Amino acid sequence: GLLRVFITPCIPGESTITQVSGSAARYLNSILKNDDVIGISNGSTMYNFALNVIHRDDISNLHVVQLSGEYTDLSHHIFTKENLKMTSEALNATPYGFPCPLFLENTKIKEALFKDRNLQKVVSLQKKANIIIFSVGSLGTVGTNSLIKSGFLTQEKLEALMQSGTVGDIFSHFINKNGQLSDETLDQRNVSLPLSELIKKDYKICVASGRAKLEVLKAALAGKYINVLVIDEELGKGLMKKE
Repeated sequence: GLLRVFITPCIPGESTITQVSGSAARYLNSILKNDDVIGISNGSTMYNFALNVIHRDDISNLHVVQLSGEYTDLSHHIFTKENLKMTSEALNATPYGFPCPLFLENTKIKEALFKDRNLQKVVSLQKKANIIIFSVGSLGTVGTNSLIKSGFLTQEKLEALMQSGTVGDIFSHFINKNGQLSDETLDQRNVSLPLSELIKKDYKICVASGRAKLEVLKAALAGKYINVLVIDEELGKGLMKKE
């Protein structure tokens, strides 16, 4: 179940994403301890979170690890490296990138790549991470468009996902309204932290704002991928509304 829920009020003239990100940063600050391993995802919500992370130099042996692979087309801002760099600098932590494409062409390439000693170290840290901070993605947003531009998804595949009941993604793992994977064959090519690993974490902190994320947020909650929820008032009202 949920450990904590933070709902930030909509304040006229102030950015909702900044309010929500600040709330998530304050929560992270309250739980940090020596030897924590923090996994962070990409995207503009996480970029705003990284901007708000509270500086700490009193905690030792912190690591921050990237959870997703890289986009090859960077014409849209995904902020993968920026999120990692800013968060680790603020926390005086050691950063670990994940230098491979977000999706690989087939599972054989993925298996071969994951045998690399350097990548194994990163994957091991992802599994060891006890705090995960992420957002959810709704279909048709910047992240989805970047997947198409990078050649990881075709427009036809995206339409097929939508027709099969996909409501959005977590680390580009596409899920349906029950929080289950929409396309397991596609997902096997995704290099990001698997959802089966996310579900085991001590802190699964989801940061989200904007009504567009309501359906995928419901799905992530149904899949038990979240135990700390940091959202805006609009999403809070949407979640409490009876079907």
